[in-house]
Amino acid sequence: MVGDLYTHDGEQRNQGIELSWYGEATNDLKILGGVTLLDANVVGGNRITGVPDVQANLGLEYNVPVLRGLTLDGHVVYTGSESANGANTTSIPASTRLDLGGRYAFSFADKVITVRGSVENLTDEDYWASVGGEPGANYLVLAEPRTFKLSLSVDL
Repeated sequence: MVGDLYTHDGEQRNQGIELSWYGEATNDLKILGGVTLLDANVVGGNRITGVPDVQANLGLEYNVPVLRGLTLDGHVVYTGSESANGANTTSIPASTRLDLGGRYAFSFADKVITVRGSVENLTDEDYWASVGGEPGANYLVLAEPRTFKLSLSVDL
């Protein structure tokens, strides 16, 4: 960037691999996950701001057989370190987040009612949720602390 004008300062190349999977380990246990390995650089230069080299996630969902309608779930999300500026002079560290939740669906007055609850960032980790703003307007966004959510839905 020159002043307020964007210029062609190089070519960005993104090379990598992404794998994802979904399956049912049993009738009551579902697994969903993925891994991304990414090399994002300016050709012959620095890492691209805000792009981690590694991202991985694993989610499990379990239907509790002894209480029909109850499903428990958990997710682990890993994000590798990221460059925090175009010069690559600073970076944000890798982070791991754990979320747990569940839902209970039941019938009432001929309607299906679902109650959902979750705890996001269960371990209350301090980490940066995103970084970016290149060129010239760098920013960091702090992730939410441990967050409790509760909702109710009715199928009409």
